[in-house]
Amino acid sequence: MTWNYEAPNLGLLFYKQIYRERSVLNMLNATDNNHASPFIDYYRALTSFTVDGYSQIENSAATSAFSLRTIYPGLLIGSGYTHDTGKEGDAKIGFFFDHTSGQPLIPGSSVKGVLRSIFELDTDETDKKTTGEKSVEVFNFFINEANIKCPKLSIDELKTLMQEIFETQDKARKDIFYDAVIDIDRSRSKKMVSTDFITPHKHTGSPRKPELDQFSNPTPLMFLRVMPEIYFEFRFDLKDGEILKANQKKELFKAIISTLGLGAKTNVGYGQFEP
Repeated sequence: MTWNYEAPNLGLLFYKQIYRERSVLNMLNATDNNHASPFIDYYRALTSFTVDGYSQIENSAATSAFSLRTIYPGLLIGSGYTHDTGKEGDAKIGFFFDHTSGQPLIPGSSVKGVLRSIFELDTDETDKKTTGEKSVEVFNFFINEANIKCPKLSIDELKTLMQEIFETQDKARKDIFYDAVIDIDRSRSKKMVSTDFITPHKHTGSPRKPELDQFSNPTPLMFLRVMPEIYFEFRFDLKDGEILKANQKKELFKAIISTLGLGAKTNVGYGQFEP
């Protein structure tokens, strides 16, 4: 099978083109189970493209930005999207691409969600997330990590800061969180995506013995990931506030993302960044 795409829209290939290829369709419809997977050559080609040939996604509205680099094992985004024909060799988990360029990106809503999470690390009597002593302690940790000169905030002051950053409806003071995109210049000559596998283990299902079933035969699930050593530029339109200035917010956000990571499977190492 020959693939002659040049700087392709990877999202279009991943979600549409693969299922339109005649050779793939013929093998999917084959009743002979001895056929080799029709997806092998496709994914080999899909994961061979480097950042070279792609253009930088521009955003003239962003006033603040910083770049962070993915580290091993890479970045998994868009895992909640459906992508599976049920056939051997196909990716079982979805992936998030920019609709126009096909480049992987991190939605601004995901960036905002991770950043906001440190402001609500406590729980109330109804188990609802709220701001309390734990939130203040963690916030001060990141303030120190970012080397920001800021007096220790009270719980009420931290709530005020959270509202200022994430909830204000005043357009003149509203902070905006844009999609994080690949920093093309810093990532040149590097492969953009590759395949990887996770192997979920089933639980016994018994309420008395909820441990993993050690005798089950788990099925590896293939998925796409952004490769290590790929730089992402995180972009914002930040405003000076009463507690933190715009540049201080940027440094705070950089420290949070560098520590907590982004995307799916961060508990097993995916989605981690370094400056």
